[in-house]
Amino acid sequence: RRELYEDVVSYLEKKEKEEAKALKKRNEKALKEILFNMSKVTYRTTWQEAQRLLLDNVDFVNDTELQNMDKEDALIVFENHIRELEKVHDDESEAQRKYIRRTNRKNREAFLYFLDELHEQGKLHSMSLWVELFGTVSNDERFSKMLGQPGSTPLDLFKFYVEDLKARFHDEKKVVKEILKDKGYTIDIDSTFEKFAEVISTDKRAATLDAGNIKLAFNSLMEKAELREKDRLKEEARKQKRLESNFKQLLKAKLNSLNEQSKWDDVKGQIENDNDFTALSSESDRVRLFEEFHRQIVADAQAAAAAAAAASHHYHHHHKKARKDKKKRKHEKSSSNTAAVSDSDVEEKKKSSTAPTATITTTPASTPQPVATEAPESDEGETKDSDGGAPSTTVPTAPTSEPSTGTKAKKSKKSKKKRKKKATSGHSSSDSESDDETASASSKKKKKKDK
Repeated sequence: RRELYEDVVSYLEKKEKEEAKALKKRNEKALKEILFNMSKVTYRTTWQEAQRLLLDNVDFVNDTELQNMDKEDALIVFENHIRELEKVHDDESEAQRKYIRRTNRKNREAFLYFLDELHEQGKLHSMSLWVELFGTVSNDERFSKMLGQPGSTPLDLFKFYVEDLKARFHDEKKVVKEILKDKGYTIDIDSTFEKFAEVISTDKRAATLDAGNIKLAFNSLMEKAELREKDRLKEEARKQKRLESNFKQLLKAKLNSLNEQSKWDDVKGQIENDNDFTALSSESDRVRLFEEFHRQIVADAQAAAAAAAAASHHYHHHHKKARKDKKKRKHEKSSSNTAAVSDSDVEEKKKSSTAPTATITTTPASTPQPVATEAPESDEGETKDSDGGAPSTTVPTAPTSEPSTGTKAKKSKKSKKKRKKKATSGHSSSDSESDDETASASSKKKKKKDK
């Protein structure tokens, strides 16, 4: 009996578990279907919001077994449903992004095809500008579809396209040179782009060339041609300058005796057989150089004559001034000498007046005469004696007074020489004149006293 009881209990437990498991599975499936059919439940819906929505759902309210479902099992079902919704949303978003990217890429490709069409038509080349083509580009539908989309803009694609054309320039320039070489056409400064393009277009290889690169190649070749022409002109100018220099040297060497009346026809025969003459082929250049040389010769002669006249005038003026200065210095010197002589005369007269009266009375003539002869006053002072000393005055003295008179004469001569040296050592004219006035005044006073 006990074993039978245990078997029945085990059977019932097993049956209950199977029924509970089946009920759980049934409820999960029913709840999942209800959540799936609820459009208001999204990947952003929370569990609380879902509970409120389930209470408003008729299927959920009428199902009593579902309402008695374990809350934890219901939450697990809800979480799984939300994960599925999130995955669907992510898949849809990724598909949308892929679609947008694909559409944008197709729009860019269509716009590039449009640029290719413009290039084939010759409207777009490596030298084209966006401003020039905007009117044509903006009217096309392929341009309008690109507006507002992310990534490269129509302007970016245009710039990239032009840069690619410019990158082909060096390769296409080589092709252009080969075509010109095959055609035997040479670019010079007189060449035109129309003729150049006509020569290039006759070759099959020109079909792949960009019109802008052809223009750039022409400009590059023209620059080189202009440089060659400039170098040629410079070389010709240097050669011409060298020939003109040699011709000038020839004129200087052979035509030294030119004057104002000399003519080209008169002197041409003297140098026409020289190599420097024949090397300068232009007769007008010869005449021009001769006239320049002739004008220079005449100008140099006139300048030399003017310089000689100026030098002569300067010499006479300087000589005249030197004579005046010499005469002035001589006058100043004579004035200073006169002042010195006057001072010595004054001293002699003082000594004569203080001499003993006995010597004067012993003379045969009893009448006193201090001055035997007196020269009249002049501009230079009193008359000098024969040896160039002071003015001579004859004072009659007795024979016994001769020794003292000789001593006085010697002293007066020494004083005269000292005063002459002082007077001639560099006194100014103003000092000499003041000394003259002082000496003449003092001499007049002494004469009055002697008289």
